[in-house]
Amino acid sequence: MPREKELMRRKMIERRQRISRAEVWEKSRKIIRNLFNLRAFSPGEYVGMYLPVRNEVDTRPLFRYLLHLKALPVLPCCRKDEPGEMDFFPVRDKNDLQKGKFGIQEPCIRDQSAFDCSRVKVFILPGVAFDRQGYRLGFGGGYYDRFLARAPFSMLVGAAYHFQLLPALPAESWDQPVNYVVTEKEIHCASNI
Repeated sequence: MPREKELMRRKMIERRQRISRAEVWEKSRKIIRNLFNLRAFSPGEYVGMYLPVRNEVDTRPLFRYLLHLKALPVLPCCRKDEPGEMDFFPVRDKNDLQKGKFGIQEPCIRDQSAFDCSRVKVFILPGVAFDRQGYRLGFGGGYYDRFLARAPFSMLVGAAYHFQLLPALPAESWDQPVNYVVTEKEIHCASNI
């Protein structure tokens, strides 16, 4: 199965890399609109999310909207000297970000202790692909699976282009499925819930 996952990962990354900037912007705008239709964002609440890299769904408009709404985006930060491990921290301003591991914008944590993510109502996750059961194919480092295994979360949402939503993916026992996959064409309620 690892070889099958790696081939699928490579194929999906190559396809995503071929999307033009205009397509990323247009499809991401529709995906963000569909995320709003989940009605999962309220003032004063924490929302776990990511900022895009390598043609991922562009969540920066959602990030700005959450700051405007006075909700608090909670973003990942990879642990130094602990490959595969990450924590999330709230961000109150776009100036609280710095380029981190893998070129991803991360919170400037300045000696903060890890945030208690049980306070987060919804997590929006990136992925190389998702399937209709809610399983996610990431870049292969296991960062999100390890993080999500630490505690149950009320709502996990995969943000993806429609071509990234597949009928089925090879799943391992440690894979953490999402509840919804939101694309530019649909809000898919995963069959795992």
